[in-house]
Order: sequence, then C-alpha cells, then structure tokens
Amino acid sequence: LPSLLLVALLVFSVFSATFITETIDQTEAYLDQAVYHYHLQEPDKTTVCLIQTTKYWRSRQLFFGMVLKHEDVDQVSGELARLLSYADTDDSDDFLSNCAALQATLEHIREMEWPYLQNIL
Repeated sequence: LPSLLLVALLVFSVFSATFITETIDQTEAYLDQAVYHYHLQEPDKTTVCLIQTTKYWRSRQLFFGMVLKHEDVDQVSGELARLLSYADTDDSDDFLSNCAALQATLEHIREMEWPYLQNIL
C-alpha cells in the first residue's frame, strides 16, 4: 500500500509538472510575441498579446490554486498587469525589465515543480 501511494504521488507530480511546464511555455511564447510587437512599436498588438497572455494564465488558475503557491500565481498575475500598463509607454527599460522579471518568475515556477531530489528535500 505505501508503494502504491508513492507511485500515485509520483504520477500526479509528473502530470502536474508537465501541465505547468506546457502552460509556462505557452505563456512565454505569448510574452515573446508581445516583446516582438513592442520592438516594432506596435502598442495595439503588444496590448493584444499581453491580454491574450493574461487570459491564458487566468484560465489555468483553478489548477494552479491546487498545486502552486498562491504567491507565485499572484506574482505572475501582478507582473502581467504591470506589463499591460507599460505597453503603451515609450519607456522600454521598464517594459523590458518587467518582461525579464516575469520570465525569471516563470522559470522559477517551472524548475520548482519537477520532482527533483532538491525540490523534495
């Protein structure tokens, strides 16, 4: 019975990590599109990409609420909101530094969800 429980937990961990990784990959792809349009000085398209990113992230929040720390989910949502506010400005330093911060947060979430030994201990 303990080994069955261990296998079930491992399967759920791998499923969860895979789902989170796929979500983060897609979120990063949307974010890359926003940065691309920002560099082309297309604020409307940048905003559309960021709105699409935010909607996509929010569509996953029910599952994330069960498997991730709420602070991490809220941090991504907050960083997306900040990016939306910077999308219409000419201040590329703020926009790009917030993009980098969001990407670092996403990478941290991705790394922490895989059942590596250092994440378990």
